[in-house]
Amino acid sequence: MSDKWIDQGWKSILIKMPDEAIEFFLPDLAAKRDRSQKILFLRDEHPVINSGTDKDMRVSDACFGIPLLNDKIQRVALYVEQQHWRDENFENFALRMFEWYYRASDRLRVPVTSLAIFTGNIEEVDSYHEVCFGTEVLFKYNTYSVRYADVEELKHDKRAFAICVLAAILMLKADGLAEKREEYARVLAGILRERDYPSETKYIIATLSG
Repeated sequence: MSDKWIDQGWKSILIKMPDEAIEFFLPDLAAKRDRSQKILFLRDEHPVINSGTDKDMRVSDACFGIPLLNDKIQRVALYVEQQHWRDENFENFALRMFEWYYRASDRLRVPVTSLAIFTGNIEEVDSYHEVCFGTEVLFKYNTYSVRYADVEELKHDKRAFAICVLAAILMLKADGLAEKREEYARVLAGILRERDYPSETKYIIATLSG
Protein backbone atom coordinates (compact mmCIF):
# COMPACT_ATOMS: atom_id res chain seq x y z
CA MET A 1 0.00 0.00 0.00
CA SER A 2 1.51 3.34 -1.03
CA ASP A 3 2.38 6.13 1.36
CA LYS A 4 0.30 8.51 -0.76
CA TRP A 5 -2.79 6.29 -0.31
CA ILE A 6 -2.29 6.15 3.46
CA ASP A 7 -1.68 9.91 3.68
CA GLN A 8 -4.75 10.65 1.59
CA GLY A 9 -6.87 8.35 3.76
CA TRP A 10 -5.84 10.17 6.91
CA LYS A 11 -6.33 13.59 5.38
CA SER A 12 -9.82 12.53 4.32
CA ILE A 13 -10.91 11.40 7.79
CA LEU A 14 -9.41 14.47 9.46
CA ILE A 15 -11.27 16.82 7.12
CA LYS A 16 -14.57 14.92 7.29
CA MET A 17 -14.45 14.14 11.04
CA PRO A 18 -12.67 17.09 12.73
CA ASP A 19 -14.96 17.10 15.79
CA GLU A 20 -14.28 13.42 16.45
CA ALA A 21 -10.56 13.81 15.81
CA ILE A 22 -10.17 16.69 18.26
CA GLU A 23 -12.20 14.89 20.91
CA PHE A 24 -9.95 11.84 20.57
CA PHE A 25 -6.51 13.44 20.22
CA LEU A 26 -6.94 16.74 22.12
CA PRO A 27 -9.70 16.36 24.74
CA ASP A 28 -8.63 19.54 26.58
CA LEU A 29 -9.17 21.57 23.42
CA ALA A 30 -12.45 19.77 22.68
CA ALA A 31 -13.76 20.69 26.14
CA LYS A 32 -13.19 24.41 25.50
CA ARG A 33 -14.45 24.75 21.96
CA ASP A 34 -17.72 26.46 21.02
CA ARG A 35 -19.94 23.66 19.71
CA SER A 36 -22.50 26.13 18.37
CA GLN A 37 -20.02 26.95 15.59
CA LYS A 38 -18.45 24.66 13.03
CA ILE A 39 -14.78 23.74 12.90
CA LEU A 40 -13.40 25.14 9.65
CA PHE A 41 -10.97 23.41 7.33
CA LEU A 42 -8.72 26.32 6.38
CA ARG A 43 -8.29 25.40 2.74
CA ASP A 44 -7.97 28.98 1.50
CA GLU A 45 -6.21 30.37 4.56
CA HIS A 46 -3.68 27.53 4.76
CA PRO A 47 -0.17 29.00 4.95
CA VAL A 48 2.23 28.08 2.17
CA ILE A 49 4.61 25.82 4.07
CA ASN A 50 6.82 24.67 1.21
CA SER A 51 8.56 26.63 -1.50
CA GLY A 52 6.45 27.34 -4.55
CA THR A 53 2.66 27.42 -4.57
CA ASP A 54 -0.13 25.71 -2.69
CA LYS A 55 -0.03 22.73 -5.05
CA ASP A 56 3.40 21.85 -3.64
CA MET A 57 1.98 21.10 -0.18
CA ARG A 58 2.21 17.60 1.25
CA VAL A 59 -1.02 15.70 0.85
CA SER A 60 -1.28 14.96 4.57
CA ASP A 61 -1.29 18.57 5.78
CA ALA A 62 -4.47 19.78 7.44
CA CYS A 63 -5.17 23.07 9.20
CA PHE A 64 -8.38 23.90 11.08
CA GLY A 65 -9.97 26.94 12.69
CA ILE A 66 -11.56 26.04 16.02
CA PRO A 67 -13.97 28.48 17.72
CA LEU A 68 -13.63 28.69 21.49
CA LEU A 69 -15.84 29.54 24.44
CA ASN A 70 -13.48 32.31 25.51
CA ASP A 71 -13.98 36.08 25.62
CA LYS A 72 -10.31 36.84 24.99
CA ILE A 73 -9.36 34.11 22.50
CA GLN A 74 -12.20 33.45 20.07
CA ARG A 75 -10.42 31.00 17.79
CA VAL A 76 -7.31 28.85 17.63
CA ALA A 77 -5.79 27.07 14.67
CA LEU A 78 -4.88 23.40 14.76
CA TYR A 79 -2.16 22.17 12.42
CA VAL A 80 -2.04 18.39 11.90
CA GLU A 81 0.67 16.36 10.20
CA GLN A 82 0.52 12.59 9.73
CA GLN A 83 3.67 10.52 9.15
CA HIS A 84 3.69 6.84 8.23
CA TRP A 85 7.12 6.16 6.71
CA ARG A 86 10.68 6.98 7.66
CA ASP A 87 11.39 8.68 4.33
CA GLU A 88 14.46 10.64 3.27
CA ASN A 89 13.12 13.79 4.96
CA PHE A 90 12.15 12.22 8.28
CA GLU A 91 15.26 13.46 10.10
CA ASN A 92 13.98 17.00 9.53
CA PHE A 93 10.44 16.23 10.70
CA ALA A 94 10.64 18.25 13.94
CA LEU A 95 12.12 21.22 12.08
CA ARG A 96 9.28 21.09 9.56
CA MET A 97 6.74 21.01 12.40
CA PHE A 98 8.35 24.14 13.83
CA GLU A 99 8.42 25.89 10.45
CA TRP A 100 4.78 25.05 9.78
CA TYR A 101 3.84 26.31 13.25
CA TYR A 102 5.42 29.74 12.94
CA ARG A 103 4.24 30.21 9.35
CA ALA A 104 0.69 29.29 10.33
CA SER A 105 0.88 31.67 13.30
CA ASP A 106 2.17 34.48 11.10
CA ARG A 107 -0.34 33.86 8.32
CA LEU A 108 -3.48 33.25 10.38
CA ARG A 109 -2.79 35.67 13.28
CA VAL A 110 -4.39 33.42 15.88
CA PRO A 111 -2.87 31.08 18.51
CA VAL A 112 -1.77 27.79 16.92
CA THR A 113 -1.45 24.30 18.35
CA SER A 114 0.19 21.46 16.44
CA LEU A 115 -0.37 17.71 16.33
CA ALA A 116 1.78 14.99 14.77
CA ILE A 117 0.14 11.58 14.22
CA PHE A 118 2.57 8.71 13.66
CA THR A 119 0.73 5.89 11.90
CA GLY A 120 3.61 3.53 11.07
CA ASN A 121 6.40 1.65 12.83
CA ILE A 122 8.54 4.75 13.29
CA GLU A 123 9.82 6.49 16.39
CA GLU A 124 7.88 9.40 17.83
CA VAL A 125 9.50 12.83 17.53
CA ASP A 126 7.87 15.38 19.82
CA SER A 127 10.08 18.48 19.85
CA TYR A 128 12.52 20.70 17.98
CA HIS A 129 15.54 22.20 19.76
CA GLU A 130 18.03 24.69 18.37
CA VAL A 131 20.82 26.67 20.05
CA CYS A 132 22.85 29.41 18.37
CA PHE A 133 25.30 31.61 20.35
CA GLY A 134 23.01 32.43 23.26
CA THR A 135 19.74 32.14 21.38
CA GLU A 136 17.72 29.01 22.08
CA VAL A 137 14.50 27.62 20.62
CA LEU A 138 12.55 24.73 22.12
CA PHE A 139 9.35 23.83 20.31
CA LYS A 140 7.18 21.00 21.65
CA TYR A 141 4.03 19.75 19.98
CA ASN A 142 1.27 17.19 20.58
CA THR A 143 1.91 13.66 19.31
CA TYR A 144 0.06 10.37 18.97
CA SER A 145 1.61 7.03 17.92
CA VAL A 146 -0.82 4.49 16.51
CA ARG A 147 1.54 1.57 17.13
CA TYR A 148 1.30 2.06 20.93
CA ALA A 149 -2.51 2.10 21.00
CA ASP A 150 -4.31 -0.57 23.02
CA VAL A 151 -6.39 -2.65 20.58
CA GLU A 152 -8.83 -3.93 23.21
CA GLU A 153 -9.46 -0.45 24.60
CA LEU A 154 -10.11 0.87 21.11
CA LYS A 155 -12.57 -1.95 20.38
CA HIS A 156 -14.70 -0.88 23.33
CA ASP A 157 -14.33 2.86 22.81
CA LYS A 158 -17.61 4.19 21.36
CA ARG A 159 -16.04 7.27 19.78
CA ALA A 160 -15.90 7.06 16.01
CA PHE A 161 -12.31 8.21 15.78
CA ALA A 162 -11.21 5.45 18.14
CA ILE A 163 -12.36 3.01 15.48
CA CYS A 164 -10.40 4.98 12.87
CA VAL A 165 -7.29 4.41 14.95
CA LEU A 166 -8.26 0.78 15.46
CA ALA A 167 -8.48 0.32 11.68
CA ALA A 168 -5.04 1.86 11.28
CA ILE A 169 -3.37 -0.27 13.96
CA LEU A 170 -4.94 -3.48 12.65
CA MET A 171 -3.58 -2.70 9.19
CA LEU A 172 -0.20 -2.05 10.77
CA LYS A 173 -0.30 -5.38 12.62
CA ALA A 174 -1.17 -7.18 9.37
CA ASP A 175 2.24 -6.07 8.06
CA GLY A 176 1.20 -6.51 4.43
CA LEU A 177 0.03 -10.11 4.86
CA ALA A 178 -3.17 -10.62 2.86
CA GLU A 179 -4.53 -13.31 5.20
CA LYS A 180 -4.05 -11.13 8.28
CA ARG A 181 -5.54 -8.10 6.55
CA GLU A 182 -8.66 -10.09 5.65
CA GLU A 183 -8.95 -11.33 9.24
CA TYR A 184 -8.63 -7.83 10.69
CA ALA A 185 -11.02 -6.41 8.08
CA ARG A 186 -13.66 -8.89 9.27
CA VAL A 187 -13.09 -7.82 12.88
CA LEU A 188 -13.51 -4.17 11.91
CA ALA A 189 -16.60 -4.89 9.80
CA GLY A 190 -18.20 -6.65 12.77
CA ILE A 191 -17.60 -3.66 15.02
CA LEU A 192 -18.98 -1.23 12.43
CA ARG A 193 -22.17 -3.29 12.05
CA GLU A 194 -22.80 -2.89 15.78
CA ARG A 195 -22.23 0.88 15.84
CA ASP A 196 -24.84 3.48 15.01
CA TYR A 197 -22.49 5.64 12.95
CA PRO A 198 -23.59 7.48 9.79
CA SER A 199 -22.99 5.50 6.60
CA GLU A 200 -20.35 7.98 5.41
CA THR A 201 -18.44 7.63 8.69
CA LYS A 202 -18.46 3.84 8.37
CA TYR A 203 -17.17 4.08 4.81
CA ILE A 204 -14.34 6.43 5.80
CA ILE A 205 -13.27 4.14 8.63
CA ALA A 206 -13.38 1.07 6.38
CA THR A 207 -11.01 2.71 3.87
CA LEU A 208 -8.24 2.78 6.48
CA SER A 209 -8.22 -1.00 6.61
CA GLY A 210 -7.61 -1.24 2.89
